[in-house]
Amino acid sequence: MIITHPLPPEADPTIDAAWIFAVPGARLAGSLFAGAFVLKSTSVPVLVLLSAVTLIGAHRLAKHLRHLQTEFYVLLAGGLFLLLSVLFRGRHVLTELAGAGYGSRYFYAPQLVLLWLLVESAAGPSRPAWIARSLLVAALCTNLPRLREPALTDLHWENYAPRIQANENVVIPINPEGWSIPLHPGK
Repeated sequence: MIITHPLPPEADPTIDAAWIFAVPGARLAGSLFAGAFVLKSTSVPVLVLLSAVTLIGAHRLAKHLRHLQTEFYVLLAGGLFLLLSVLFRGRHVLTELAGAGYGSRYFYAPQLVLLWLLVESAAGPSRPAWIARSLLVAALCTNLPRLREPALTDLHWENYAPRIQANENVVIPINPEGWSIPLHPGK
């Protein structure tokens, strides 16, 4: 479905390849460790560098967790698959994906993989443990002011539910604004 389901028509079908490498930096490490301070207005090279540091750092911390390497690499593979799926499906809206509040649900699982790695790495007196603890404190401190992202626009689902229950053809507006889901139960 990720590959074959049609995308909605896009106003600009071009793809800015640099953003493919920038989005993970903004939405994984940027969102976790810099909170609201990393925005889509951050320069692409900085976000690409943040992406590289995140992947290299995750790999280095995984090496520190010798007793859990298999589990971590399975989770990392799943997280990377989800991330690559989002980048593929959102290839025409990459600049929007880099900003908080747009598609956050798509980055939740990969962020949890990073947090799990840090929590597991934080035990003990070693240098990687101190780095992991420092990053966890940074994540907590920078995200306290914004533990919730702004609410999405209420598009009044309650107006469409009775029509869906009656098996009527209906076009339901969804977030982000301007998107919709057409339902044709008879087809």
